[in-house]
Amino acid sequence: MSEIEPGGLQFALVALVFGLPWLLGGAVAGAVLWHTTWRRRWWLGALVGAFLGATTGFFAMMP
Repeated sequence: MSEIEPGGLQFALVALVFGLPWLLGGAVAGAVLWHTTWRRRWWLGALVGAFLGATTGFFAMMP
């Protein structure tokens, strides 16, 4: 029998699927918070929020 070895693309897809809720949640929260605070450039808040959401998700899943 041959053993199936996942490649880099499969690993990236699995990581994206599990990390997507953290990215999207952070992006939405960041955009809303940035917009309500400074009233402009909501996309900058979305980028910062996505980064913080991904970082939080990464450290939350560590044992």
